[in-house]
Amino acid sequence: MKCQVTDVNKRRRRGARDENSTNMKTNMSETSNGPAEKEEQRETNDEEDMEEELEEYDEEEFSKLNAELDALNTALDAIEEKNDFINVRLRQILMENKSIREAEGSGQK
Repeated sequence: MKCQVTDVNKRRRRGARDENSTNMKTNMSETSNGPAEKEEQRETNDEEDMEEELEEYDEEEFSKLNAELDALNTALDAIEEKNDFINVRLRQILMENKSIREAEGSGQK
């Protein structure tokens, strides 16, 4: 008798789970259209706002920004070149020191 009751309870729980799963899928499909449409509208509005902002800037401002970016790029290139030189020189010094220590070590033995 207990086995039959347990089986009935399992079937009920399984049926309830299946029903809840179906309800959740239905609810998700109904609500997924709303945010997607809102997101598309936001993207459209953002694009329109960006176009308006671009129209507000004149060519002179873009030229100034471009010149500043070029100057920054040149400065960064110079720093990178100096950094590379320092790195190479440091490795040379380390190699010289290593060879001197090895020479002193073999001379002492």
